[in-house]
Amino acid sequence: MTNALSDLDDKILAERDRREYRAKDVRPLTIKTLMGEVTVKRRLYKHMAENGRNEYVCLLDRAIGLDTIGKMSVGLIHRMADLITECSYRAAAEAVSFLSGQRVSHGGFWNAIQAVGERICDTDKIRAKAAKNFLCKGKKIVKALQEEFDGVWINMQGKDRPKSGHKLEMKLASAYEGVRHTGKDKNGKATHDLAHPVYTAGFEPAAEFFWKKEGRIGSVYDLDEIDTRLINGDGGGWIEGFGERSGCECHFQLDPFHVKRELFRSGIAEEERGAITKLLDEKRADEALGRLEALCKNETDGDKKKRLVKTFEYLNGHKENLVPIFKRGLDLPEPSDGVVYGGMGTMESTVCGVVALRMKKRRASFTKSGAANLAGLLCLKRSGKLDEAVAGLSDMSLPFAPEEAIARALSAAKTPKNDGKGFSYPKAGGLPFAGVATTNGRNAIKDFCSCRGLAELVLR
Repeated sequence: MTNALSDLDDKILAERDRREYRAKDVRPLTIKTLMGEVTVKRRLYKHMAENGRNEYVCLLDRAIGLDTIGKMSVGLIHRMADLITECSYRAAAEAVSFLSGQRVSHGGFWNAIQAVGERICDTDKIRAKAAKNFLCKGKKIVKALQEEFDGVWINMQGKDRPKSGHKLEMKLASAYEGVRHTGKDKNGKATHDLAHPVYTAGFEPAAEFFWKKEGRIGSVYDLDEIDTRLINGDGGGWIEGFGERSGCECHFQLDPFHVKRELFRSGIAEEERGAITKLLDEKRADEALGRLEALCKNETDGDKKKRLVKTFEYLNGHKENLVPIFKRGLDLPEPSDGVVYGGMGTMESTVCGVVALRMKKRRASFTKSGAANLAGLLCLKRSGKLDEAVAGLSDMSLPFAPEEAIARALSAAKTPKNDGKGFSYPKAGGLPFAGVATTNGRNAIKDFCSCRGLAELVLR
């Protein structure tokens, strides 16, 4: 690769406009790649810029569209971005150093990932602005989209750590068409996966996060063609208004996990929890709330009554959203081929699979920007868009076919007929450590290698 780039630089030198570009110096450049370090000495040219001032450029950089992150190739950056979604910065740096045969420190690794994350955040801002102006239109068309929202508490460090506590809530959203049947588990129960999920995470205020989420969705789907949104959430204040802003027909339900968790925290008996849950499934929310209210009035213990009242206020505050969407008898558009509507309530699993496994439960802490950058990569990885996103960070390409350059470098015509003196076979062999000072270890090795009779070849 070094020879191929040097040949290209020589070609540029010969074919340039000599009156405009004058060769002044040679500047070395070393790029870290998956195949090792590639060093090339490219020429620096002087020319007159449009403003009338002298400007110095490397025409080789312009020819190949050189755009590296921390002097690392896009291929290496892609491997680094993929590794950091699974392990720590130090472990990922050691893995890349081992695979590529070059030293990549965890500090340099961190800097490169932050640069990648910032570029992805810039792309999100452009998409959010386009969505806000109704200009963000993907190629895929669906009539209905399922969306779920929840928050994830992340340990913060440094100046980003709040004065009270040490965590900040990161917003997380998922959008998908439905679910696909993937087979059966060991008990014969059908298993499903989300169909084409799109994940978004960030610390932005609710209004900004909404447009960021719409921009991510709009990069895949045509937002103008979506007629219905099915929304599942825990009732958090930052989710309010998301349905109306989308301009679609929206149906909201309270997350089933949070409903059951609140009933469990209330401390009521298991039979009562089952009866209330059954009433909700049968679309009898008023009766379920009435039963819970009666339990509050009849409770005499102060602590238990406090928990019951808290649960009742939470459920009663979302009374209109207690009945699951798919038990309301709604007339919904037909989903895509091979896709069926999911029962929703997958957000807790999404939180674990997308963010928590990497960013929580390993005593990790982050700065606000560092957490946002890593979360952006995690969302792209779980959405299956990481390869596309990293590849889009650079337009670097070679103006020649790489296989031609390799064929020239490895041409058989340049290979000598004889290479060296050949291999000299030993005239006589001998036992290891024969004729030298002996030790217990050397005696053991000599015993292993000595000739033995057939009588000793027995199974021990």
